[in-house]
Amino acid sequence: MVLFQGETEMKRARRPGRELAARATALTAFVVVAALAMATWRGMDRAPVRAAHAQKQPGVQDSALAVAPVVPADAATQPAPIAPPETPIAACPPAPSNLERAKAAGVTVRVKKGETLISLAADHLGSPDRWRELLEVNADKFTTPERLQAGMLIRLPEGVRPATAEEIRVSRFRRSIKDLRFDWYVVRSGDTLASIALDHYGDASKAAWVANANADTFPTPPDPAQPLTEGQRLRVPREYVVGSGCSG
Repeated sequence: MVLFQGETEMKRARRPGRELAARATALTAFVVVAALAMATWRGMDRAPVRAAHAQKQPGVQDSALAVAPVVPADAATQPAPIAPPETPIAACPPAPSNLERAKAAGVTVRVKKGETLISLAADHLGSPDRWRELLEVNADKFTTPERLQAGMLIRLPEGVRPATAEEIRVSRFRRSIKDLRFDWYVVRSGDTLASIALDHYGDASKAAWVANANADTFPTPPDPAQPLTEGQRLRVPREYVVGSGCSG
């Protein structure tokens, strides 16, 4: 009994020593783990510094920081760039001038005595203001309107045909009465130039006034007593008209 109690006391005496040893072991392990963690953190924290240092010194790279070039996954399937043609493309030739086009068209008229570029433009181009077009397409023949001479063969612009003699007559007549004061009259069944003159002027003998004011309709003056075409529009002048002109 005494022996058993002695052993028990001895065990109790050794227990604090074992507890201290266990605590010391645990503390040592904690210190080791903390040291490893600190070392790892310091290595990660200095990685950007080493990378920046490697970039500042070309040719010197840290094997641990070397980055492989990025290659697209579909690089093999991308078409190769098209090389520029070896032979340059020729520039488009300049467009032909109005003179060159008129030469190619070959449409000409012969100048008559008394005609000018203005009258020719009015006769064949429809407006006296287009005389500069005639000058342009005949620049190789004369450079000023004063050089135009009777008998000269001049070109018309591309796309223009010469006017007929009747078209020129009508055009010139209409230009001659551009200042004429008149009223339009629509011919009724049975009307004649004499009856129209009698209705408007009170004098059938003034039928010539109506005839002369409508020379574009009547190439030759009709008989004053001849019935006119119903529905025809005629000018009834407010003043006397002589031939293709007019006077007050």
